[in-house]
Amino acid sequence: HGHQMIMSDIEPDKKPALRGNENLIKILTATGNKIEMNDDTITCDCACPDCKCDCGVPLAGPKRGIELQSTSNHVIQMIDENNKQCSPNRSEGGIPKNEATDAFIKIRTGYGLEIHMGDDHSQKHCQQQYIQILAPQKGQNDEEGACCGPHIIRLQESPTCGYIFVRAGGDYMCMTEGDHYTIVGVGESTPPDDFCAGGCLGPRNWLTAVSKHSMHWSCNFYFNKAEIHTFLADKFIFLLAGKDCPPPSGIECGPCVGPVLILRPGEDGTSRVVASDRVFGSASPEAPCVSLFQLTAFSGKCGGSSPCSNGVIGNPDEARQEVINEGNAGRGEVDNRIDEFF
Repeated sequence: HGHQMIMSDIEPDKKPALRGNENLIKILTATGNKIEMNDDTITCDCACPDCKCDCGVPLAGPKRGIELQSTSNHVIQMIDENNKQCSPNRSEGGIPKNEATDAFIKIRTGYGLEIHMGDDHSQKHCQQQYIQILAPQKGQNDEEGACCGPHIIRLQESPTCGYIFVRAGGDYMCMTEGDHYTIVGVGESTPPDDFCAGGCLGPRNWLTAVSKHSMHWSCNFYFNKAEIHTFLADKFIFLLAGKDCPPPSGIECGPCVGPVLILRPGEDGTSRVVASDRVFGSASPEAPCVSLFQLTAFSGKCGGSSPCSNGVIGNPDEARQEVINEGNAGRGEVDNRIDEFF
């Protein structure tokens, strides 16, 4: 009634003891459901009638393994390519063993949703093994892809510590009912009394690159702590607080904004106090006035040394350059990671 069962012992020409890619068992239903078990072998070429698998280095071919396929083109593949295993010459008795260098398991739907588990390039030791989940986001036909590309999650191993790659071909949203923690560069080897020492790779970076706007909204307390803080803007910086002044639209009161005073060095070697047209702060109408006579900008060192810092403040120019260098290095690392994946 249209069902088939094929058991093939075809051997390649001039290699009478080699199980080629047509050495298989295949079960095929009338509607197209298929199970194929293939003994594809590319070496272990034994010419003597009683030799076994010690006649060379036995390697499984690219079709060695099991493949299941449904009538809607769902596919499960378990491929053992380059596995150092074969059966005895023209007889049964092969024993499975995990010594492949290009083996993988792939599960794919008829649409193209896919889970791929690749044992690259060892089944004994950590090398470049990975798990990848992919959603292709096809267009209206198979030739047309979505403009945003696929969704991808990849768990990549490496002898020098791997990575997890997440690509969203669209929006990426994270929502929790509880807390959300992000901990970078900390592991089992981190000293309990020295968080900043980092883990097995030492202190690591957290880098974020955004092509448009960034917003953070906390209903209560927002706290930042670092050795050096740098706020750099091409146009303006605002440090605002309070709801003391009505806005021009009259919708809701907001901060009373004004320029901050900057001690700016002049070309003649003197310094001047100027009202910044780049950086702005705020104060309430009840804020106390300050007289120019209370400013000691022209009297040299006026505050003494701090009992906590021992008078050591650091060079702001060097600190600024250090931040720029770290940022450029971090951006390059992100670009390298993306290039490595694609």
